[in-house]
Amino acid sequence: MMYSIKLFASKTGLSTYTLRFYEKLQLLDPHRQANGHRYYTEQDLSWVHFIMPLKDKNMPLKTIQHYAALRQQGNTTLARRLDILLNHQHTIEQQLEALQGN
Repeated sequence: MMYSIKLFASKTGLSTYTLRFYEKLQLLDPHRQANGHRYYTEQDLSWVHFIMPLKDKNMPLKTIQHYAALRQQGNTTLARRLDILLNHQHTIEQQLEALQGN
């Protein structure tokens, strides 16, 4: 299925401004129709549903950008991407411990 930017914004809960910003950061790479209009696919929707929880858990956009760049390189980067996720999990656990006073 193809989604216009407006429909994609509604499906993701992100504004069209945010989608364009994420494109500028190379977090999203929408396809283009012959007239130049952006369109998004189910794969793009899945990707947004993957990165939004990372952002919600305070993963820096630069780290998400790095993860996205590795993702575009293919499966040879799986171990490095896993390291990014595990490092962020460790950071969250440390923050939680600090908040709990441990």
